Amino acid sequence: MLVHAGITVGSEEAAGIIFENLFGFKKLYAFHIEPEILNALFGYDRAAEVCVYDMGNARLEVFIIAEIPVKPAWFDHLCISVSDMEATIRRAESSGFEIRRYRRETGEVVFIVDSFGNLYELKAS
Repeated sequence: MLVHAGITVGSEEAAGIIFENLFGFKKLYAFHIEPEILNALFGYDRAAEVCVYDMGNARLEVFIIAEIPVKPAWFDHLCISVSDMEATIRRAESSGFEIRRYRRETGEVVFIVDSFGNLYELKAS
């Protein structure tokens, strides 16, 4: 069973836009994490703030790093169940996020790309 996942964004404001406004997650708490801990575990030598969100059956740790290096194209993503796909897409577009769609015989695959390069696959609930 998944306990939590971690992702990085550039500001606490951006975290609120993405995870509270777009996906409706509840922010549970935030905490500060020192550089020595981040360096030992992730090879990152600066401090960070972490916001923890309730995703229903797991939690999401959102690391706030102001200077995020450009992410290479890769396959890391979060898949999120949404009750209203088109409303979620409209909110993402109004926040300036990229929408990627691919139609296939079994239906459409939709990804949102935030301003930090993070990918979120949408599944209708």
